[in-house]
Amino acid sequence: MIFRVGVRIQTRKSFSLDDYCVIVATSAMCAATGMLLWNIDTFYLVEAIFKLYLIPTKAEIRPLLNVMKLLHIIIPLLCLTVFAIKFAFLSFFHLLTARCSRQIVWYFRIVVAFVVLSWLSSSLSMVILCPHTGLESRKCRENIKNAADSHKSDVSQPSRQTTMHAFALLLLAVYSPLWISFRIS
Repeated sequence: MIFRVGVRIQTRKSFSLDDYCVIVATSAMCAATGMLLWNIDTFYLVEAIFKLYLIPTKAEIRPLLNVMKLLHIIIPLLCLTVFAIKFAFLSFFHLLTARCSRQIVWYFRIVVAFVVLSWLSSSLSMVILCPHTGLESRKCRENIKNAADSHKSDVSQPSRQTTMHAFALLLLAVYSPLWISFRIS
């Protein structure tokens, strides 16, 4: 990242949108990593309590109550890291698709909209799964456990369908621009 900034300053004398996206991604990743490292003992304690059925002491209870607050911050930061890099690539490809046919431009716009919606749903997933923090976050574990128990009966069929659906979408995403460009040519 530092090397990229140095090269951009020497060659262009300014930054483009993809450079700013990479800077945002790096900053978000550093912030998330710092928060994870600062609170690593708490996360290990949570795992020990759930896996080994340990009882926390009074001194350990306060950090345990903040785990959901931390996850509500860390998960969106990690999602921002991944999607800022995706936006950097999209920004770069925008220059390449600007003078293409109308179908390619529309395909690019649909991809951008899909990435934005994916980013929002990924960033908000922790809040959607568990909107509670503090003592209220116990409700989330019970809700997730009940939902998992209700879907245990037939797991193989839905997962096969989901895999096939994802594969079909991948094929569509890869071959649609090629098909459109060959048809236009």
